Amino acid sequence: MDSRDKLIQIVRMKGPLLPSQINREMNTNLLFASAMLSELVDKKVLKISRVKVGGSPVYYYPGQEARLQDYAKKLNEKDYRAYELLRQAKVLRDKDQEPLVRACLREIKDFAVPLEVNFEGSAELFWKWYLLSNEEIEPLVRQCLGLDVPRQQPALEQSQTIPSSAPQADPLLDRKMALTRKVLMEKEEPKVQEKQKERETRKPEEKSVKKEAERSMEKAKKPEETPLSQETFVDRGEPNDKFFRRVKAFFDENKIRILSCKVLRKESDIEFTVEIPSNVGKLVYFCKAKDKQKCNDGDLSSAYVQSQSRKLPILFMTTGELTKKAQDILRNEFKSMTVRRL
Repeated sequence: MDSRDKLIQIVRMKGPLLPSQINREMNTNLLFASAMLSELVDKKVLKISRVKVGGSPVYYYPGQEARLQDYAKKLNEKDYRAYELLRQAKVLRDKDQEPLVRACLREIKDFAVPLEVNFEGSAELFWKWYLLSNEEIEPLVRQCLGLDVPRQQPALEQSQTIPSSAPQADPLLDRKMALTRKVLMEKEEPKVQEKQKERETRKPEEKSVKKEAERSMEKAKKPEETPLSQETFVDRGEPNDKFFRRVKAFFDENKIRILSCKVLRKESDIEFTVEIPSNVGKLVYFCKAKDKQKCNDGDLSSAYVQSQSRKLPILFMTTGELTKKAQDILRNEFKSMTVRRL
């Protein structure tokens, strides 16, 4: 069984797991296991958490999201309070929350999913519990917006209801009551008509508000958040990405031609296949570009594994510096890797 297949099987059976736990199960080098994990996350085979245990995230297989709650107590006290508030409420309207809660909801991205709802001409931010579907939270959002408030029956209709068990009244009293009711109805009739007209004029507005809310909910049914966006470089255009343009400027300056491009994380992580001129002709390279202040040994290992899987030499580009450990591994193990600083 391939090492990657074995790693996937371990995470599927026992995940979410810390890198150290995976390393023990794999009985392999921690560096190599970390490189494989990074590669599988980039390919969306595995997922990585935002919550950390001792500084390390946990890795899990799609469908194991519910088990992330086992690590919720690793959140700091303030974030955990926001986590519990959202878990119980299921949906929170951002503007109704205290500033501290609003800040914490933006931090617990494993459990709080942002939803933007257009209501009465303006966009409002809501947070939903991560395990609920958009269909499940739609009634709660409508309730927060005041779109599903039941209407009360007019007081006049209630006052006209006479219990069937009431004692039989004499004819004179009946005539007096009928006359009184007629007078009351004549007095109330203009008010009732006025309210009816008001309801009729409000109906188109309510319908438009409902339609707008429904359209917003339809938009919300699309994937809320795509942490890894993919864009392929083709003749019809380039990715709208500042970091891409910075890397491309370097390529243009050195007469390097881009054959393909994939933006993994906007403004920070891009993969290229490039054609580099040399004294022996044009050479095809796999290029990993990272906008990062400090690139560690794990970054280099992941890029090296990907280049090996493509059977291409590797060019690693970064805006920052290499850690001491990364420099050591580059000097001793990845001698064929070319590193350039932007």
